[in-house]
Amino acid sequence: MKNLVFLSLFLMIYGCSSQQLVEAVQVGLVAPENDLDLKQDNTSLVIKNSGLINANESISAFDSEELELALRNMLSRLVESTDGAKKQENGWVEGTYHIKRGDTLSAIVHDAVKGTEIRPDFILQAIVKINPSAFVRGNPNWMLAGSKLKFPKAGDFNRLFFVKSTERDIQQTENDPYLGWIKYP
Repeated sequence: MKNLVFLSLFLMIYGCSSQQLVEAVQVGLVAPENDLDLKQDNTSLVIKNSGLINANESISAFDSEELELALRNMLSRLVESTDGAKKQENGWVEGTYHIKRGDTLSAIVHDAVKGTEIRPDFILQAIVKINPSAFVRGNPNWMLAGSKLKFPKAGDFNRLFFVKSTERDIQQTENDPYLGWIKYP
């Protein structure tokens, strides 16, 4: 038990800090076996010499193939997550945009229609109409950070243009769960 306490105390103080082993030798806590010990990390040597692990038990518990497979899986998950984060940082992902603090609707719309001949103010109005929960009181200048914007589809533009759209009555009740609620300014 004393060895375990000493080992954990040693690792806590010298293994996790920025102090070098040279400083530990100067203080007199550790005696180096040779000059090479001063230049490299001796954590594994300290653990072996502590007597807590038998020499027979030091064989790896994992098969090398299993370890390699696990490392490949971890690496692939890391690559996928960074690719997803890069896509989200760039803007529209599969027709939705996650609003971040400091975003403006005009900048988002400008980036979305860049390189096309679509008028940005028309897209801006369409986005406000189909995303009422993303704006305070329907005001495009009061966008809520953290909400998601849906990019308007062809049916949404059809409802904005025409007064008597058959899709308008059907989908309006499906899209707006607050239909019939009173809106106060």
